Amino acid sequence: MFLTYLGHSTIYFGNNDYQVVIDPFLSGNPQCTMKVSDLKVSHVLVTHGHADHLGDALELCRREGVQLIANYEICRYAQQFGVENVIALNIGGTAHTVFGAVKMVAATHSSTLEAPDGQLLPGGLANGYMVDFFHRRFYHAGDTGLTFDMKLLRNKKKRIDIAFLPVGGQYTMDVHDAIIATKWLKPKVVIPIHYNTFPEITVSLKPLQRAYAKGKTRCKIMKPGATVRGSYEKKK
Repeated sequence: MFLTYLGHSTIYFGNNDYQVVIDPFLSGNPQCTMKVSDLKVSHVLVTHGHADHLGDALELCRREGVQLIANYEICRYAQQFGVENVIALNIGGTAHTVFGAVKMVAATHSSTLEAPDGQLLPGGLANGYMVDFFHRRFYHAGDTGLTFDMKLLRNKKKRIDIAFLPVGGQYTMDVHDAIIATKWLKPKVVIPIHYNTFPEITVSLKPLQRAYAKGKTRCKIMKPGATVRGSYEKKK
């Protein structure tokens, strides 16, 4: 299995059979060097309708067999632009997939969609995802402020392997809120996202690194384009 950070909030992971991308913001992302045409993908997950998260999802999902998982409003919007294979969820809903399961969880954020004529349309509720990819569990928080709902995501029987948390501040929680969220979630690894893409979300990660220099949770800083690999292809 591979896991690649493509900058901003874009996470790309999978194996030889299935490849998942969350919030595929490639075109226009100053941190991303990969082109849409370079991305082999079977499933696309979108946390909300803002352009830096919906990104290139429609182009990717117009490919044969690629499945879009998003909220109802985004799925309906995508269908108007030629996307056929969709699973529409709402908060608390679960999509059972060929690789495991995708559960839509709460995020505290706005969500709008921009029509081709520039009109802003309702984008439904912003959300995060709990993804079970075979025997690995990933939590992608999407864009969110710190919320007590995160406490409910901790599962003592099935610990989160990696939590992807926004840390840029201004539009989402900041580094200090992410430290609190990590204490509640208790993942094995926390990877910060949604920072340093634009001037207004430029931050230092040193407080986060200091907070998790020791202990049961490890903070891993991934540079855009970096990939980690592991033998994660155990059967369900």
